[in-house]
Amino acid sequence: MFLRRVLAASLVVALLPFGSAESDAAKRRDPCVSALPTSLEKVINQHHPNWKIVTLESLGGYEDLYQEDDKNGCPGVAKVNFYGDGRVVYAIVLIKEAPGKVSSQLIMAQLNKVNQWELTTLLDLDDGCACPVVAEPPGEYRNVHGKRTLKSKGEVILHFQYESWAIVFAWTGEKIDQTHIKD
Repeated sequence: MFLRRVLAASLVVALLPFGSAESDAAKRRDPCVSALPTSLEKVINQHHPNWKIVTLESLGGYEDLYQEDDKNGCPGVAKVNFYGDGRVVYAIVLIKEAPGKVSSQLIMAQLNKVNQWELTTLLDLDDGCACPVVAEPPGEYRNVHGKRTLKSKGEVILHFQYESWAIVFAWTGEKIDQTHIKD
């Protein structure tokens, strides 16, 4: 559902009205507060001090567009059946803001055999953005140039910026792979 929205967003965004500084989303309870288990939050804070999870307010005008598809979700967290075997994996977008610069990281968190969180960085951008991440169904995803198809075993991680780009991360059965499906 998000994939269709990402691909069609450029038509819709031009029609969005400009709201007041305090949006309806800001008035509601932040869905990102309880999006992760407390034990995972602690690990993220230890490994990524001064970074924060992308929230609705971080989306810079795309809050309503995001909420049309995910009414109660946190744009910086997606719970994914990544391997297709029922194991829960979290895809998390973190941002760190400095004057005139936003850095972002897309990380994947999963419990290992001794019940400890392991973090894997999937994407690290110095010129990053506060962009959402969602889970999409398993399947075949063709890259933007049509030269390559990525076939997933489980759900995929879709990280995207409205009106711009989208990258799919998938487990192929052998490795984590990625492809740009929109530039």
